[in-house]
Amino acid sequence: MKNKLAIIGLVMVITFTFVFISCSHNVGPDGGSTGDGTNEEGGGNTIKVPPAPQNAWVTGMSGTSIKVTWYVVIGADKYRIQYSTSISGPFSSIVTSSLTQEIITGLQPNTRYYVRVSAINSAGEGPFVSANGSTTYGF
Repeated sequence: MKNKLAIIGLVMVITFTFVFISCSHNVGPDGGSTGDGTNEEGGGNTIKVPPAPQNAWVTGMSGTSIKVTWYVVIGADKYRIQYSTSISGPFSSIVTSSLTQEIITGLQPNTRYYVRVSAINSAGEGPFVSANGSTTYGF
């Protein structure tokens, strides 16, 4: 006959490994930067201009408004929407917050609008992506 041993009250132990990454940014006495904002290995925390938004589209909302929607761009602080009745411009411009849609109002009824969107951050403005054109309703 074999002896059996029961152990009660054991606690499962899970081990986690953490990796700490440090970056330095030297600040002068006036609060301004004393360096180029990169780490010693070069470019570790350099902010880059964001890419163009993906999958922008336009929907007619009324006789005088359209809604522009696009997917979020990682690293973008805000977006620029430009619209025109001509594919080659001139374009009117709106700068938005970090939201990924905007309703443009005050447009002409029964008119086709061409729209493009770009992402913006502290490094600058990225390229535009053209959205499908949309026509306001004719009222």
